[in-house]
Amino acid sequence: MLSDIIHTNKFVGLFSHIWFLAEGIYSDEIRNWKYFRHLSNEDFFQLLTKWDIDDSASFLSQTAWLLSEGYRAEFNKLSAKINTFPYETRAKYASTAPFSKQEQDKIYAVMKYQDCIGPCGILAYDYITYIALLYIGNTLNIINSQQYTTKSAEAAKVLQKSYSSWDECLIACIAGSLFQGSEQYYNSFEISQEDYIKVLAILHSKSSMPWNSKLK
Repeated sequence: MLSDIIHTNKFVGLFSHIWFLAEGIYSDEIRNWKYFRHLSNEDFFQLLTKWDIDDSASFLSQTAWLLSEGYRAEFNKLSAKINTFPYETRAKYASTAPFSKQEQDKIYAVMKYQDCIGPCGILAYDYITYIALLYIGNTLNIINSQQYTTKSAEAAKVLQKSYSSWDECLIACIAGSLFQGSEQYYNSFEISQEDYIKVLAILHSKSSMPWNSKLK
């Protein structure tokens, strides 16, 4: 039914606030998936290089990878390795071992968030990025509207099962973005306390939807 699609699309749309905040580019103008409609093709493909996408084949490959493995696979592997060290020596390990700056940043992201995002880790970042890319793919006619609606709804249902609340999902997405390297990618990267509180207020406002909303 049309009402079910509208209901589900509204829920999926709320993830845009989480994703743009986690990417560090949130603003009053950049907080809704509809923002992508105003980008030129050049802007699109510049953005998509962040996920190694430069054509329809790489789009399909990378979106499939986000579902099957994603950044969470490396995050979980690093988390398991770090947990083999006594708590008091983990920071020393991260700062003294021969790691690149990028590797150190990943380790610090794991250390900071691994104990506060639950067993599903940064799956939220993988799946919400997947939803964002689906929207872009629909806008660029790589996939059609029906594919976007169906696939984004399926991803939303997995997120609901993986996290207990909007708040938990938000933290996990931020952790994933920092692990993925968004801070180094965007020159204007910022996750301010003001924007964080603003997004939480939106997610819990009367115009929002409960986390456990039934989706079709």
